[in-house]
Amino acid sequence: MSDSQDRDRPSRPGLTTERTVRRQPGDGGYRRLGIGPGECHTRLGDAGEAADGTAETVLRLVQVSDFQLADFTSPTRLEFLQRIGDEPTWAQMVPSYRPQEFAAVAQVEALARTVRALAEAGRPADLVLTTGDNTDNQQVNELDQFIALMSGGARTRSFPPDTRPGTGTAGDPDPAYYHPDPEVADEWKDTRGFPGYARALRDSAREFVSTGFGVRWLACFGNHDALVQGRAPGSPGVAALLAGEAKPVLLDEATRAATDASDTPAMELYQHDPARFSGGPTAPVAADPDRRLFDRARFVAATRGADAAEAAEAAEAGGVAYFADEPHPAVRLLVLDTTNPGGHVDGSLGTEQFRWLRAQLDGALASDQLVVVASHHGLSTMTNGYVARDESGAARPGQDLPRVLGPEIEELLLSYPNVALWLSGHTHRNRVGAVGPDGQGFWQVSTSATIDWPCQARLVEIAVEGDHVLLRLTMLDHLAHAAPGDEDSPLLRVAAAGREIAANILDGVGGDRAEGATADRNVELTVRVPDGVLKALADRRP
Repeated sequence: MSDSQDRDRPSRPGLTTERTVRRQPGDGGYRRLGIGPGECHTRLGDAGEAADGTAETVLRLVQVSDFQLADFTSPTRLEFLQRIGDEPTWAQMVPSYRPQEFAAVAQVEALARTVRALAEAGRPADLVLTTGDNTDNQQVNELDQFIALMSGGARTRSFPPDTRPGTGTAGDPDPAYYHPDPEVADEWKDTRGFPGYARALRDSAREFVSTGFGVRWLACFGNHDALVQGRAPGSPGVAALLAGEAKPVLLDEATRAATDASDTPAMELYQHDPARFSGGPTAPVAADPDRRLFDRARFVAATRGADAAEAAEAAEAGGVAYFADEPHPAVRLLVLDTTNPGGHVDGSLGTEQFRWLRAQLDGALASDQLVVVASHHGLSTMTNGYVARDESGAARPGQDLPRVLGPEIEELLLSYPNVALWLSGHTHRNRVGAVGPDGQGFWQVSTSATIDWPCQARLVEIAVEGDHVLLRLTMLDHLAHAAPGDEDSPLLRVAAAGREIAANILDGVGGDRAEGATADRNVELTVRVPDGVLKALADRRP
């Protein structure tokens, strides 16, 4: 490895206080990535400085979000809708395709290696927490891949061999989709100036043994884990498509014309029949017995079954994907299920879950515990009161009605002075904001997606500092080189290419500034809590 390559890797892997991966200046064309200076922590809140200037960490966790691991050969994927996603009727059905998708698994593996390397460098995490959309299409084979990447020790790959990006089939490359192979022409190279990445597709199809994060982990349930394409409940038509060996590769013209002529957005029609846009021309794909939908119970059992006790608890919980955890004796982590089982992408809580939340908050306050809330959706997207109904107009069962929206949830949390932090994903953006009047509430923190730029994780350190709690948040870049060509590891070279491509998708879910402002990244947040909570944290420091 050259001296320049050595300088590309920070001495503490991934910490953006030392180095940052940044878009390089450009003239509006394709922008490469390079190494920029580190960012110091910005202090927010009114609790002031500690008298001695020290803060003792009591808990350290890493938040990762929105992997959206996808089965690219799935007959229910609708990549072709990306071609018309700029039309109002179809706008809510995209993104249905991302050119960096071939690198999705490599990106997660690179983050796992970063967390392990950070531990070796003296900053071990007590817990890794995913804030949802772990899978892309609610499929068992996607869930199995997620478990493999989190836990380690399993053979997997980024992209199936003998298939093409976009279509996920073995036919000729479709120029509407990006192809990493430099010799393959496509519209992304011709009209957007995207480069080719030699060997990237071949390397992404190589099997490897997953590293795993090397620490206990927990997972939130996201809308892509709960719904077909993150949008609608499954149906017999979807089950038949998944079991088949034909993948739709274009929207049939009759369906498009009928949808365009209606007064109903495509998203609403999709809620009633998520197979309705899959009747166009197809290409053959291999069948997969694990290409089928999982339910909440399967997700809970898979993600909470790390040991016998948790497996028993998961079985007893059945389809309940919300739970409480104590990663530290003085900290209660409340993991919410904010997905609406009726459909649509944004979130809400069910009535029974809302009652559970109140009881947990009561218990935490009585026990002098600091409360951290985690969920896929944050307050800004807890707007989904949709109710799925049958043909008679009656509400379908299993929706925990009525749904509870953001304002009522915010009011509840603000009534408990020991609530300090709410971690979420979904928006694919880094954002930090105070909730409550005059800084007397809690902090809401959203972390960007692994699948989209800036492809980061967030280190969260909870500390006691004088007469208040300090939340020190630090963004983590994964340890692949900023420039793919500088990377020796084939797998990390794929991760680097995926991140660079993601940096050039300015109309993604998170928008062209998904990395956020300075005050959305490396920050120190001060929180005033009851004396009993502060004392419990101080007395139970490791």
